Amino acid sequence: MINLCLPMKVINVTQASGGSYSHSNNCLDLAGEDAGIDFAFALGDYWKCISGPWGSNTYFFTATDSKGKPVEVHCADGINRVVTVAMTHADFYYVVKPTIGRIYKSGEAIYEEGVHGKATGNHIHYEVAEGLQYGKHWDASYGVYRMNGELKPESVCYICDSFSKVKSTHGIDFRHCSGIYTEDTYMELFDGMNWLKYGDITLTAYQQPDDWQIGLFNAEKLTEPNKIDRPDLLFIEKSGNDFFQMKSGQADPIGTVYGPRVCCGGPVDEPTNSESYLYYRLDKDGTVSMGDWDGVYKDPTNIQMMCSPQMIFNVDWANPKYAPMAGGMGILNAPYYQAYFGRTKKGKFFKGVTKGRLSARAVWAYFRENYDVHDMAFMDGGSVEGKPGSAQQWYWNPFDQKMDCAQASNPVRATRDILAFYKPIGSTPIPDPEPVIDPIDDLKKENEHLKDIIKRAKEILDEA
Repeated sequence: MINLCLPMKVINVTQASGGSYSHSNNCLDLAGEDAGIDFAFALGDYWKCISGPWGSNTYFFTATDSKGKPVEVHCADGINRVVTVAMTHADFYYVVKPTIGRIYKSGEAIYEEGVHGKATGNHIHYEVAEGLQYGKHWDASYGVYRMNGELKPESVCYICDSFSKVKSTHGIDFRHCSGIYTEDTYMELFDGMNWLKYGDITLTAYQQPDDWQIGLFNAEKLTEPNKIDRPDLLFIEKSGNDFFQMKSGQADPIGTVYGPRVCCGGPVDEPTNSESYLYYRLDKDGTVSMGDWDGVYKDPTNIQMMCSPQMIFNVDWANPKYAPMAGGMGILNAPYYQAYFGRTKKGKFFKGVTKGRLSARAVWAYFRENYDVHDMAFMDGGSVEGKPGSAQQWYWNPFDQKMDCAQASNPVRATRDILAFYKPIGSTPIPDPEPVIDPIDDLKKENEHLKDIIKRAKEILDEA
């Protein structure tokens, strides 16, 4: 079950219930960051538009299951209810105007601030009512239009600490929750980018949507991924798809030797030395295999993604497996900037980094306890003398509608191979990639969907 949370990234309450004019009833004005147009998001599995427009571009939404059947939410007063949320004043410059019956997945923008109607500044007029409400009625005692069964948002709405930051509550003492889901039920990562909290440290976890695919390709000198403007493609920088090993006299100061890359659409090389390798492999049929390298490279054309992490946790293993780098098991318990790729027990894949130093064991325990993960591969995070290491990623930020960096080190650092979660165009099948010498040319031939990205990458290189 989901908690009923105020739906904006920045909570800035400018007017509350019990005021004048339209605020003589139960409602809030939410103004966001006040630096432009801010958005309201679907928080928790699914939200459905059930009515609108009404009055000043008012639309009505309720939480549902995947088929659109209304479900109860957990309110901050401790009661579980089916509720209707009404939002008013959007001009719809950025968010597509809702249509009745549309179902939004968690993380999607569903409404925006505006001044449509009687409003003096950009904000969202926010109301909550019990049950399903499809409009408002005139209440002469208050002198306003209001929903039946209205509730005080101050009493029934949480502020979700893992999603929202607070600018102003207008003096209201809201109840807070750590996550979108109640703690007494199975918690899920929602599709898209998630911001999570481990104490005062932020963890990111981009989860692959159902209709997206995973792929690896080479971008040898791509240094400015922030210039890529593609909401249908998520780039993750330095995903660790090198083979880690430790050889006497050949390691760098941290103890890592980078072996041959294994990259679908890029160079596919069998390691010449099979000792001390660790691998994590996802095949196109969804099969996942992982563990100690057996020295035999099988059927590279069937691979979606393959990398060599420094450590792998698995619920079926008594202990994690780790590559024998310098420091050995110290990597397990020492605080580093972590980059990780994981899979839940429901078969969802996610990728992220920590924006602070945590041990791999702590990150694994956090995800296993809260999100029921099956396995996680930890890439080359690292840190030197307490400074940020190489854990980093660029991703499409759906909330700010731009490429963003969740880096722990230099945000313009050159990358070699890139892991992408990408959305295929229509139902066009993605051809099986074949090992070739030039991975960029291969991608242009094998995957029409990535042609624009490669073109932009080349333009960046030419400018450099």
